[in-house]
Amino acid sequence: MEPQALRLLGAVVEAVGDASKFPAVLSRICQAVAGTLPCERSTIYSWSRRVRAFVPRADYGTPPHVVERFVNRGFAIGGDAIVTELNAGRALVLDRETA
Repeated sequence: MEPQALRLLGAVVEAVGDASKFPAVLSRICQAVAGTLPCERSTIYSWSRRVRAFVPRADYGTPPHVVERFVNRGFAIGGDAIVTELNAGRALVLDRETA
């Protein structure tokens, strides 16, 4: 495993081990990812049966006005190539060139 991946895994394990509640765990994972990888923001999405879309569950570093737009919208199946990746259970990484 690459050194960067090992550092990330270690940061995630530490975040999960220190958190006592589910939302806190997700927030700490986002913070660990942003602190370990060369990125400024990190978001965890999960499937919502109620709205039938992937919605953000935790975030680190995203400006509040951007978070508000995504909380109300999410990603629905069939609506975007991003959803295909999320639905397959793969991690999705966007950079400025592909976002």
